[in-house]
Amino acid sequence: MKKGFVFMETLIVLIVLLITVVGIYGTYIKISSDIESRKFFDNIGDLYKTDTIRSTFTTNNFTNSNGYLEITPSNCNSYMSTTCQTLMSSLNAQKIYINIDSINSLLLSSENNLPNSLKEYLRTINNNKNERYIIVNYKYNDKNYYASLRI
Repeated sequence: MKKGFVFMETLIVLIVLLITVVGIYGTYIKISSDIESRKFFDNIGDLYKTDTIRSTFTTNNFTNSNGYLEITPSNCNSYMSTTCQTLMSSLNAQKIYINIDSINSLLLSSENNLPNSLKEYLRTINNNKNERYIIVNYKYNDKNYYASLRI
């Protein structure tokens, strides 16, 4: 009778340990994949460059019917100082986005033509309020990097 009890007790302990290990492994996989995708978002150097770009804006009146404003080196003179093309190229900034509506409404809109990598980045911004952000797309080594700051 006692040998059967020890066997069942050992079996139950092994099952509990197995469930714990499987749970920890699943959490590890999720965290490591999140870290892999987040390495292209909000690097400290990119945040500093975004702050530099933010300081060159000459207007705060942003309007657009798409729910966001897309600024490229060709149209940046309308919103930024006259040296914006040089600044954007020296900082490897491909595009600058400014949300007019909230981030959530921007993500849910079917009319926007935002790249998938930008949509993935926008999901990481915790924006429950209708706050305006400057989001800059940097590109180096054929990879898209994103950084954002509140305006």
